[in-house]
Amino acid sequence: MEEGVALYLLNSPVLSDFGMWSYQGPLTTDEARALVEDGFHSAIGHQATATLLSRLLGRPVGVNRTSVILENGDKALIFQLERRLPEGRVLSEAELLQSGYRLGLLQRLS
Repeated sequence: MEEGVALYLLNSPVLSDFGMWSYQGPLTTDEARALVEDGFHSAIGHQATATLLSRLLGRPVGVNRTSVILENGDKALIFQLERRLPEGRVLSEAELLQSGYRLGLLQRLS
């Protein structure tokens, strides 16, 4: 990771402020693993998602229900479900796999 640039793990592609953004994907699991090699900050809010990401990325992902504001140059590896859930619904790890997901890379450019 470049000096002063942070990498976050998020479970939705949220634009945290006005600016220019890039959202690329879908990423393969190997591409996602390469992104997290130098470390990351988890902002994953549900245990099942953190557990699944730990398996996919080959490193521990903690649960951390926090807000994130990406600064210029910051990146986020996005775990994005392929469908919107009913309000209040939390999926198990098996349900996440069955539901389908994509991985993407969000970057704040300015």
